[in-house]
Amino acid sequence: MISSHQLEEWRKVSEECIRKWGDRSPFGILHTQLHPVDIETMLKALPACLEEIERLKESVLDMVIQFGYYSKVHGRLHITTGGLSALENAFSGLGWEDPHPYPQGECEYPKCHAHATCGTPTKDGYKHVCGEHFSALQALEDK
Repeated sequence: MISSHQLEEWRKVSEECIRKWGDRSPFGILHTQLHPVDIETMLKALPACLEEIERLKESVLDMVIQFGYYSKVHGRLHITTGGLSALENAFSGLGWEDPHPYPQGECEYPKCHAHATCGTPTKDGYKHVCGEHFSALQALEDK
């Protein structure tokens, strides 16, 4: 039999999932329709469900990074939806505002904040740079 503590934990997690994911939550439909035996089954499945949610979130992040629009806001790189509803939904699922700061996508050349669109191996490891600094970085490496 499940404890009151386990029930409380399940309630918190399911409510958090419903808050974040709404009708898309795996708990959305089940939350009010489960019997205690079903709740015990759900508790056993919960870790796998949470892992799947994290995996899906990582997939959404990968798609946003690949298909999002990049622009500078106050001189720093941001990623935006460009008004596309699919990207707006993805930003919402990630808990991001639009535009979203994206410093990890900036050129690694000193004092450059452009979008890094290419990369190359260097003495100091692999570097991601903008097209403008790709040749400059290779020239520095040749010295």
